[in-house]
Amino acid sequence: MSNGPAGGLPPLAVADRLDALRALLDDAGVDALLVTGTTNVRYLTGFTGSAGSLWVDGWRAVLMTDGRYGDQAPAQVAGAGAEVDVEVVGSSDRSPVTALADGSARIGLEARSVTWSEQRRLANLLDGDPVATDGLVEGLREVKDDGEVARIAAAAAIADRALAEMRPALVAGAVLCARRSARRAGHLALLLLGVILVASAHSAWTSVPGTGAAGGLRILDEAGTVIVVDEFRSTERLLADLRRSGVRAPSLFVFRAAIPPEVADALGERFPGVELWGPPGSTGALSPPPGTVIRVGGESWQVDPLGGHLTVRRRPEP
Repeated sequence: MSNGPAGGLPPLAVADRLDALRALLDDAGVDALLVTGTTNVRYLTGFTGSAGSLWVDGWRAVLMTDGRYGDQAPAQVAGAGAEVDVEVVGSSDRSPVTALADGSARIGLEARSVTWSEQRRLANLLDGDPVATDGLVEGLREVKDDGEVARIAAAAAIADRALAEMRPALVAGAVLCARRSARRAGHLALLLLGVILVASAHSAWTSVPGTGAAGGLRILDEAGTVIVVDEFRSTERLLADLRRSGVRAPSLFVFRAAIPPEVADALGERFPGVELWGPPGSTGALSPPPGTVIRVGGESWQVDPLGGHLTVRRRPEP
């Protein structure tokens, strides 16, 4: 895996991730961490093989893998720009972990990816029992860099275009199946046909363009200017989801449910001048009248109060 630009996308910041992890080791109560989760190994090194573990301490990082990846591992690590040494270990070779751990009293293991038997095997290689850690690398992965955000947005846009192209064929196929079933099942099949047509119409009104939906958010345009918050958990989670989604300069938030006052304060501080809409009872947010239409990204969206909430639906073009 290369961290260089792909198709005009910004590079991945792989080279910075090891230092970010090192900054967490002391607070986790360890001098070094043996990373064994394959997703975490890839995140830190760029290596995509199925067999590999990564030693990280305060001044070095060593990727250990087997002979199948003798060429692949160094090439991918170099391509990612990670400062990682690669050590190929044969089946009869002594594990490098013992030598790496020399001088380190507190060795951390990833509790989510190490079995009990593996933990006992590693304890025999180390001078003392290892320390269980949880979520160190996963926490880093939650915050996306510009390269990751750009790739997520590009993938979502590709999926949106593919779905838009496939939807007519999918609906036509479903209708054809329903018609064939009608000859055999009578009125029950007519009910099925109705359900399919209603679902298709609902999809046409509610499908999301641009960067799509993530973390209870709907981003209605590629520029991220209009955000619909369908599911609000907490102010901290909302701000984190906005960072991960790459939202930088929104002009309008539409909240499905009423929001507490601290949400308006936090968003106003983070995005000065942003407008907030919410159902009646929201503090610091306007309540739009029924039938309010938002025009964004070349499409129209209708906002209506319904049962104490706001609904946001795409309006079919005439």
